[in-house]
Amino acid sequence: MRPGEQRLKVVRVVEGEPPTLMPAQHMHGTAPKRFTLRQVYQLELSFGQGGAYPTRQAKQVLVERLGLTPYQVVRWFQNRRRPDCGRPPIIFEPARKHRWTYKRLNPHQREYLESWWTAVHYVSKTLRRQLSQVTGLREATIANWFQKRRASWKKTSGFERKSVICTKTTN
Repeated sequence: MRPGEQRLKVVRVVEGEPPTLMPAQHMHGTAPKRFTLRQVYQLELSFGQGGAYPTRQAKQVLVERLGLTPYQVVRWFQNRRRPDCGRPPIIFEPARKHRWTYKRLNPHQREYLESWWTAVHYVSKTLRRQLSQVTGLREATIANWFQKRRASWKKTSGFERKSVICTKTTN
C-alpha cells in the first residue's frame, strides 16, 4: 500500500452506479481484511492473465507491488478459485409443487388397450405383463390406464354400485 492511500471496502453496489465506499476498519496489529480497489484490480488481472495458480515469482511480484503479505495473496487466489466466487448470489425461489406427468399413448397403443377393454375391465398380473410386452409400456402404466378407463366408464355409463344391505334374521 502506498503512503497516504486509504483502504476502502465496498458497502453497497447498485447496477449502473459507482459502488459506495467506506474506509475499512481493522484491529490494531493485524493485516487489513479488505483490499483496495487497485489491489483487487491487479489481482484480477494476474488471475486472468497468469491463471488460477500463480508461480512463486508471480506471487512475489504481487506482494512487492501491492504491499500485501504472501499469505494474503495465496488466500485471495484460493478464494477466487472457489466455484461460487465472482458470481451473483443465488436467489432461492420456493420449490414448486410436483405435478404428475402421465405417459401419452400413441394411437396404436390406445387402440390395442381399447380392444382389450371391450373384453376385460380388470386386468390380472399375467395379462398386464403380456400387454406391457406387446405395447412397450410399463405394467404400472397399463394398470393406471385401466383404472382411469373404468372411472370414465362409470361416469359416462351411469354405472351405479348397488349397495347390499344385510339384515340379520332371527329365528
